Amino acid sequence: MTGLAPVDFAPVEAAAAQARWGEVRQALQGLGQQLAAQAGASGAPADAALVRRLRAWQYRAAPFWWAPLAGGGVRLRRTEAGDAAFYRQCFEDREFARRYNRQASWSGDLERALARAGLQSPVELQAVHWIVCDRDDRRLGLASLTSLSLGNAKAEVSLGFTGPAAATHGVMAMLLVYHFAFALARLNKLYSYVYAANPEALHNSLRVGLLHEGTLKDHFFLPPGEFVDVHALGLTRAQLLANERIVAMARRRLGLEWQALVGVQVSGAAPH
Repeated sequence: MTGLAPVDFAPVEAAAAQARWGEVRQALQGLGQQLAAQAGASGAPADAALVRRLRAWQYRAAPFWWAPLAGGGVRLRRTEAGDAAFYRQCFEDREFARRYNRQASWSGDLERALARAGLQSPVELQAVHWIVCDRDDRRLGLASLTSLSLGNAKAEVSLGFTGPAAATHGVMAMLLVYHFAFALARLNKLYSYVYAANPEALHNSLRVGLLHEGTLKDHFFLPPGEFVDVHALGLTRAQLLANERIVAMARRRLGLEWQALVGVQVSGAAPH
């Protein structure tokens, strides 16, 4: 390969450090073309390590991580600094915190944290946080995938609303999260913890296809200072595709064709 320039990921890393993801994708396109040219000139396959590194960056910078999810009267968008007041409102509401997350509320620079969470790649953050809005962009609640593990192709899913939302809002929001997780991010499993003292959340979780995997005694120590039991729920890609009711609902209400996921490689089996 004499005379061919070395493959340099430095411009990619520099642009990613400043969350300039359009520039990252453009630089990756150039690197892909460079690897193909080197392989053509040498008559041998491109360097396997460089190909794996390129694919990992392409996944990390893929546009779907930032694109809003919409359908069925709801819209999920990544967080921004202007959502800080809504976040505070949510966690100052004791009933919301009881249902959604009883951990101690955020005490740092929330505006900066939400801006960063909205700009950075979830592959780096190991989480993605959304604001759930209605079709008029009024904030309704929060949704997230956390503990994002690409090696295990799984994440913890959470969804909560600040007030009495329409019954369909929660269902449509969860179906959009399923599509994001299984079709776009190519995960294999979502799991969730529901407080044992929240039977409504357990009912709603089961209604949208999550399966009860067990009850964990004294699993969390939470304010005001007590151990709390939780229900462990989960859903694999195969279990989702086997649920004819949920698959049909996603097709009818959101136009999503999930049967195309059969045989698609999950992220845990892809190079990173």
